[in-house]
Amino acid sequence: RAEVVRQQTLAASRAAWKPCEHQGWQEKVEELAHRAFSLSALLDFYRALPNHMPGFDSTKHKTVDVVRHAIVPLSSVTQCAYATIMMDGVPTLPKKMVTH
Repeated sequence: RAEVVRQQTLAASRAAWKPCEHQGWQEKVEELAHRAFSLSALLDFYRALPNHMPGFDSTKHKTVDVVRHAIVPLSSVTQCAYATIMMDGVPTLPKKMVTH
């Protein structure tokens, strides 16, 4: 039953969606929506994390530590979202939403 309701809600949301009338806002929304990355890219990042953050310990370090000591420095040269770098500049829509 819950899945049926979820699917109905999703269908109603899709049917009601319309782009923003302000072109700049719409472009930014679409850019942000395409900042997904694959599980493979995430695992590659995690495997390489000790190279960018020596002494990394997943039981001690927090998200903010990884952002400040790895993601910000890695994306500072290109000045774009690290998700974009992870996907080699290919805009990627997510298939699932996962958060910390």
